Amino acid sequence: MRREEVRERMKSARSQKNNVFSFKHRLADGEIKDVQVFSGPITYEDKGCLFSVIHDVTDREKAYKQIEHQAYYDSLTALPNRERFSKTLKNLTTSPGRVSSGFALLHIDLDHFKDINDNFGHDIGDLLLIKAAERLQRIADLNSTIYRLEGDEFAVILKIGWRYPPSVIKF
Repeated sequence: MRREEVRERMKSARSQKNNVFSFKHRLADGEIKDVQVFSGPITYEDKGCLFSVIHDVTDREKAYKQIEHQAYYDSLTALPNRERFSKTLKNLTTSPGRVSSGFALLHIDLDHFKDINDNFGHDIGDLLLIKAAERLQRIADLNSTIYRLEGDEFAVILKIGWRYPPSVIKF
């Protein structure tokens, strides 16, 4: 949030009973902290004042991002997981007004993967899954996302005729 936006929020808080907002704050030493502000008007010695409480929520935000990452990404391959796949697929099929003309869905299952695990061990099987994920990611582009569903199953969503806003496309 820019300085002007913070000032606007504080001005808005003077006219409301309370106002809660968050922004990134740069400390004097250059470190950036996530802060949450609770503000509201009060009367002090017959003057209208603004009372604000500012909390450093940096650790909370980091924990939230870590929990979100654990919920939506596979710990072995770092690919989006089945949960993220399900949400994305639901959004693609149910959201009206999507800026897309369609998508294709690919399901990839590694043949005889159980034999690799049984004969060479789970550590080797994990390495194979990591390498498979890396190779799939190498061939992915802006219009596709690779997911690890479970075990040796992967999915790819290819967005067909997708139009990105100019700010998303980088050459």
